[in-house]
Amino acid sequence: MGNQPPSKYFRKDLDNITTGNIRIHDNNIDSLTGDINVTAASGAINLQNNTFITGTLNVTGDVNIGGNTTIGDQTSDTINFVGSIDS
Repeated sequence: MGNQPPSKYFRKDLDNITTGNIRIHDNNIDSLTGDINVTAASGAINLQNNTFITGTLNVTGDVNIGGNTTIGDQTSDTINFVGSIDS
């Protein structure tokens, strides 16, 4: 690499790291254009701590939930089920 100028595909400064479509700064991972897709070679992505989502969570496929489940946090929340519920 030697004395080559910084790559247009990777930029690092004191405040952030930018590579391709991704910028990492202030404990955030941002997309500069388009979606961010995360894929693991093992086929599993493990989030090891509490995970908070602002916005809508869309899930395709099956969902397995272990432990206690709270749906809604206000008496004004509405819960709709399109399919049947089995116990």
